[in-house]
Order: sequence, then structure tokens, then C-alpha cells
Amino acid sequence: MKYFVISLLFVLSSVAFAKNEVKPTEKSQGSATASELSLKFLGMDGCALLYDMNKKVWLEEFNPERCKRRHAPCSTFKVPLAVMAFDSGTLKDASTLFKWDKVPRSLDVWNQDHTAQSWMTNSVVWYSQEITKRMGRKKVQEYLTKFDYGNKDFSGGLQDAWLTPAPFSKNVKTSVLISAYEQISFLEKLWNQQLPVSEHAMKTTKEILLLETSPSGAKLYGKTGSGYVDFKQNKRLGWFIAVVEKGSERYLGVVTYNDLDPQKEPAFASGPAKKILKEILAEKGLF
Repeated sequence: MKYFVISLLFVLSSVAFAKNEVKPTEKSQGSATASELSLKFLGMDGCALLYDMNKKVWLEEFNPERCKRRHAPCSTFKVPLAVMAFDSGTLKDASTLFKWDKVPRSLDVWNQDHTAQSWMTNSVVWYSQEITKRMGRKKVQEYLTKFDYGNKDFSGGLQDAWLTPAPFSKNVKTSVLISAYEQISFLEKLWNQQLPVSEHAMKTTKEILLLETSPSGAKLYGKTGSGYVDFKQNKRLGWFIAVVEKGSERYLGVVTYNDLDPQKEPAFASGPAKKILKEILAEKGLF
């Protein structure tokens, strides 16, 4: 029964992306060739999207069929979860502190008290789980529906519906699924302040997503995500979703991939996804 449920989730992950997603108006002439980008995805089934919010032009759409397929958002789910938490009052501001329950987790940095800012910075899973526990399934589901986020399905585990089975947590009940195109659509609504929530919720979420500022003043906001796509948890699923603000210019980017072959050594999938997208941004002079 367990394998049937997981298999069903992978079938669902191939569902086509939602109708209200960002649509291109024209193809940028500066787009890299498929062969150039394919070198960045060796050993991976991956895709890359880069969208100019102001001009409403796609600067990159590498492997669009992969970009349409839905997968668990993993830790990128912290972005909509932050919006929900700040809007509902579950989190007041970036300094809202949750006490560590003294249960050791797999990463040392998780084994301490955390604020909303350090939660996002260190991708603290237990902090997310405390938020969903305090909010409850019904409230989270209401927000997902209002946000039109991916498949809008929070019927899985209250504290792991957005995750995948992992070596340290195998009894996961995944139900939330999203595509790369849908990630772009959600980020655009968030950055345009078009989500049906308070201005405070969107503004504070944006603030805790800031990763770094380039020497030229461009700001990179984003969130990584790591999971697995196979029963043995050795084929990784990686995400990096990002926004670049460069003066009045704004760009949305997503890289996601899954390994084609099992990994010999355990490693988080988020690193390669972030590296690829930052390389694309650098090559285009955006960051």
C-alpha cells in the first residue's frame, strides 16, 4: 500500500501545469542555446526558467516539458508558508522565536532556537512543522487554494505534505506538488503584491528571503529545496527559486532537476540547482 501511494504521487507529478501561469509574449534573442545549457545539467533531468517581470519576456526556457512536471516543493514551500504565517499572525515578524524541543535533528544548525529569519536562512524543517501544527490543516489548505499554489493539495501529512521521503524521515505523506512554471507564477504574484493577504505578510516574507547583494547593488532573493524521487532515496530532487532586483528591473528564476542515476555519496540537491541558476544570471549580467 505504501509503495502504491508513493507511485501515485509520482504519476501526479506529471500533471500539466496550471492554466493561470505566466505566459511568454516573445522569446528573448539573448537566450542561450539548448546545447550550452545542457552541459550544466549533465547526469540530470532538469530545467531552467528566467523571466523578465517588467518586459514580460522569457530570457530562458530550457527543457520546458520538464518545467511543466510537478514535484514536491521541498523547502521552497517555506516561501508560501511564510506568507501564510505572517498573514495569520502565527509569525509576527522576522524575529519571532520558536524554542527548540531538544530533539536532535540531522543538521547541527537545526538543533537550537530559531527566529523566522534564521528559519528561512538555515532551512529549518522543524520550524516549518511547528507553523503548520499551529495553523492547522484547514487553514493551510485555505491559503493554498487562495494562492492557486501548484496542485493546491494539503491532504498529506500535516508536517510533511510538501516534503519527500528522505533517509532521516521515510514515512512522509507527500501531497503538495508544483511545477517550475507554477513557481514562477507564485513568485510573480508575491513580488507584485497580488496575493490575497496583508501587505505586511508579503513584505516581511520578501525581507527574510534576501540572500546577498552584488557589488553593483543587485539583490538576490531566493530559496533552495532538496528531496528525492526514488524509493531508496539516492536520486535527488533539487530546487532553487529566485528573484533578482537590479534597480527597477526584476527577474524571476527557477532551476529544478532530478538525478538520472543514483548518487554514490549522500549530498543535498539544492547546491547544484543554486549554482546553475547563479551561473545563468551571471552569464546574462544580471547578478
